[in-house]
Amino acid sequence: MKKLITWLLVLALSAGLLTAAAFAEEPGTTADNPLALKYQDIDKSVYEGKWVVTGLGFDVYIPEEWVQPEITEEQAAAGLAFLAGEDGGGANLVITRVALPEEVAGSYDYKQLGQELAASNSTASYADMNGIPAVVFQNDETKVRGFCTLPGDGTLISGVISAPSDNEFESYAAHMWNILQSVSPTEAAESTTLVWENYEADVREIDPDGRFVSLDDAGVKLWVTSLLEQDELTDEDVEYGYIAYFSDAKGEIGMGVCWWDYEGITLEEYTDLIREDKDFTNPYYCKINGMDSINYMDAAQEYVYVDFVSEEGYVLDFCIWPASDTGYYSLAQFMIASVQPE
Repeated sequence: MKKLITWLLVLALSAGLLTAAAFAEEPGTTADNPLALKYQDIDKSVYEGKWVVTGLGFDVYIPEEWVQPEITEEQAAAGLAFLAGEDGGGANLVITRVALPEEVAGSYDYKQLGQELAASNSTASYADMNGIPAVVFQNDETKVRGFCTLPGDGTLISGVISAPSDNEFESYAAHMWNILQSVSPTEAAESTTLVWENYEADVREIDPDGRFVSLDDAGVKLWVTSLLEQDELTDEDVEYGYIAYFSDAKGEIGMGVCWWDYEGITLEEYTDLIREDKDFTNPYYCKINGMDSINYMDAAQEYVYVDFVSEEGYVLDFCIWPASDTGYYSLAQFMIASVQPE
């Protein structure tokens, strides 16, 4: 009965069947000041987890032992888009994507969404899920937590997180909170594919004195702006892992390149480490001249990082600063797009 009620809640919301009621916000949250959910705040002591791609434009962090059953054609036709949970039944995450009725699709907004959730005996709040506008809720009748978001294509995406039973709802509260905090955008592969030949002509015009530099230790080369000169490395630099360092005469802009041994780590495992570190933000995958990378920034958004992981588990790290200098940052993007095999 519990799963049936959950499905009816989601489908009733998508069809606009619930009547409006007062929107129950978390204290201090409004549409302009939403509850900020950040994946960096996930409590890794709650469960050993894994990042999974939902295929809906965002990723979630779920318990390692959770399985993802195959979705049948009938379930997909009914709106089921993602399903994961404990093997054999128990706690689970159900995500649906359903079309809004044509008469409301163009005007349906988060205010109305929150009102309808409140009318379904839920406590709801406007939220910013790592940059995704949403309404998060806890339903006091069906004992579930979840989120709803409007991707802007006339559909409603709803995620419902359930405990194995109503009696275990409180004991699974931290699991549910972790999952809510983890919902974060997945970058489209096409928009994050960089090919040097697409930038080469512009680079020659903007900075004709720039040049290619080979990094023999890593087996790659890259274009470096004429604003930067290559510095001589100290013994301490080499011990740290630097294989190259570039800066301007005043030391105001620069780029450091490091080569670290992570003992067989994969790109996915390395990305998990970046996600866990509160000093970093906005990680996304990018394919640069055929090589897979992870791109991210520091929390203050002054440093841009581009990292590649070799088959042997070595990490090639490019750190470029400052991102706040828009003129230099445009040149930095050219340098990033130029990294390619030697």
